[in-house]
Amino acid sequence: MKLHNTTPISTRLFVFPILTGVLFLILLSLSLSFLYWENRLLKDIEQQNLTKVSALWELFMKLADEHADLMSILVSTVGHIDEEDIYTKGKAKLYNVHGTQDRARQLLPAFIFDETEKRRIGKLLERLEEYKEEAISAIEM
Repeated sequence: MKLHNTTPISTRLFVFPILTGVLFLILLSLSLSFLYWENRLLKDIEQQNLTKVSALWELFMKLADEHADLMSILVSTVGHIDEEDIYTKGKAKLYNVHGTQDRARQLLPAFIFDETEKRRIGKLLERLEEYKEEAISAIEM
């Protein structure tokens, strides 16, 4: 408050409007930034990007878990080979892989995809089929 009382009027008329203008520009830029991110979020929601990413991430995590379980089954048989044990444990995991593949097929009708995303989902389905066949042959060997 002392600065306000001791500064000459010409300085106050020059400095305070500049400070006010700078603060206004900062608030305006923050407001525009928030508006941009809000519009981007609304666009993502409209295009179902968030739910698509969530569904794809869930598939990835499920498949990663199943892969780790299958590898654990195969690695656990290094010292002793019990084909029946491998088959019974692996069969349940193979059904889970098949279920993950079915959920991946259900993504196409469930969401709006552009052409690039459709090609990627198609490639994912092809590779899931190849993975499933390789996993089946590893368990049934």
